[in-house]
Amino acid sequence: MMLPIQAPPTPLPPGVDPNFLITQLIPLVGAVVALIVGGVVLYAFFKSDLAAAMAERIRAGMHRRKHWKGLGAEWIDCMARSPSWPNG
Repeated sequence: MMLPIQAPPTPLPPGVDPNFLITQLIPLVGAVVALIVGGVVLYAFFKSDLAAAMAERIRAGMHRRKHWKGLGAEWIDCMARSPSWPNG
């Protein structure tokens, strides 16, 4: 049969309030955990197929140009100017 060994708790240095330390450390630890979780979520999103499709759509939109047609503030696409377009 084992008997539990009990010892008096070690005294803290003078001027240290454990309640104050806990109330200051818990939000700090929570913020660090939230940043780590947010980083993992962003990393997983940027590696996903959805992010690749969004990036492809953005890149395709950057290469698209609109040309000025006249003074009536009419914009036309490049497609309308191409010879293969019916009204081009």
